[in-house]
Amino acid sequence: MGILDLFRSIFGNQQNKQPTSDPYKCRSIAHERLPIRELEPLGYQHFDHALEFWFANRREDGPPDWSSFQPGKHPALLPHLILYEKIGDRYATRITGDALTPYLIDKPAGKFLDEITPRDRLDDIVMRLDRALADGLPNYVEKVRLWKEDSKFYGYNALSMPFDSKDKGLVRVLCVLQFHSTKIDY
Repeated sequence: MGILDLFRSIFGNQQNKQPTSDPYKCRSIAHERLPIRELEPLGYQHFDHALEFWFANRREDGPPDWSSFQPGKHPALLPHLILYEKIGDRYATRITGDALTPYLIDKPAGKFLDEITPRDRLDDIVMRLDRALADGLPNYVEKVRLWKEDSKFYGYNALSMPFDSKDKGLVRVLCVLQFHSTKIDY
């Protein structure tokens, strides 16, 4: 068991044992790493693959250049990706993977994040994207019980990785996402 698994088991179990009458009070961070300074497995195939790629292509003076990411070399990762480009103070959604489509609004590509993200989630997402760009390093979060639909709570894991671009500077953040759900017992 790695250190991350140990933290997940301790904090995850404590969280599940805390009773509450308001299920939305359970929205929380199960685990986060802000920033990730060196390669350490997170325990999820797509996240570990993405981090290995990012650190293998990292330059001495900063993040990898965007041109190092060749989609054809990462076919299993593609359905779990969102590419954001920072334009001024806003983030435009450029690419959205197919595995994420059921959890996002219809056709988010080409739209600004603040146009498509519920306000209660926007500030946290923007903070993590800004942090990736400011640090020049990836960051990771596991969020649980973020929203409720029917008889399930939904959360997600997200890895945000900054990329440099010779022509535009540091403006792109590639995110790997995995959504998960928990059945609610009434």
